[in-house]
Amino acid sequence: MKDLKTANKAKKILIIRLGAIGDVVHSTIISTAIKNKYPRDKIHFLTLPYIKEMLKNDLNFEKIFEFDNRKKNNLFYLFKLGLALRKENYDVIFNLTNAFRTNFISFVANPKKNIKRSKQRKIALDAFFNAALKFDNTLVYPKNLSIISGQMEKDNILKMLNDIKQPIIIFNPGGENDNIRQGRIWPFEYWIELGNKLYESLNATIIISGSKNEEFEHQKYKAIKNAIVFSGKLKLNETLALFSLADIVISGDSGPLHMASSQKNTKTIALMGSTAKMCDAYGENCYNIYPDNNCVGCFEKKCKYLFEKNQKYTPCMKAICVDKVFNKINEVLRKQNV
Repeated sequence: MKDLKTANKAKKILIIRLGAIGDVVHSTIISTAIKNKYPRDKIHFLTLPYIKEMLKNDLNFEKIFEFDNRKKNNLFYLFKLGLALRKENYDVIFNLTNAFRTNFISFVANPKKNIKRSKQRKIALDAFFNAALKFDNTLVYPKNLSIISGQMEKDNILKMLNDIKQPIIIFNPGGENDNIRQGRIWPFEYWIELGNKLYESLNATIIISGSKNEEFEHQKYKAIKNAIVFSGKLKLNETLALFSLADIVISGDSGPLHMASSQKNTKTIALMGSTAKMCDAYGENCYNIYPDNNCVGCFEKKCKYLFEKNQKYTPCMKAICVDKVFNKINEVLRKQNV
């Protein structure tokens, strides 16, 4: 297939990915790959307002447009947005959200080339990078994801973390989307045991990170000695800054996991169950831990081994033992301090 980079002229590009957080993070592999080879190309992004906060400090994006999800079924709004984008005269639009609304917007925007997310993949990231290859088939797969966090946000977080004990280890226990896809949440008791072991052995500060919807539930993690609950207190750009300042972030498969993996100075430990291999944390500073049984990577949304209605801890996640995670943390910290 002939790619679009047949001339030296800088290209103007729009990436459309409305959500979810992890998918938006993964989609930035396109902008990273393009900018690595063609730094003069201009890249814009269309996404939801709260996700825009996460991307607003990233120098790869010259402009970020907001999509009003309340009007997603309003044809006039979609048409008007498409016309606004048409004025940008895009060479290519990466339409990575396969829905009528984004297809319609892309059609009205009328770029020289429309590229959709690829169906060919071994891991989730491939769907996005293989789309980039339709733009230029000589692009190199980046070794790391990269989203730049803002200095002002970092300074504000540092003030909040003033005088706390090192190392700083962030737990992202999840909880909000457990019923959407099971096999991604580690048992509460394991987090408590791990947190207290880290405090006793390393005198570490444990920060609990999560969404506004998880704020109340995450108060139970105060059972960890020297724990601070930040859940519900930070916007995405502030969460990104928090992750960038941490020694280690530990999480199941989630948007925040992939946000952490995009911060080059942060070590990320992923606890992977039903989505293992396909959705692993990606990058040279990422470590993926799998269950100590054969129940891993089924990619099913509902676990066939959860027989009771209120069960939420799947056999795959329960099979990741605390000592395995604790030992990996110590190993990572030792390498960091060498």
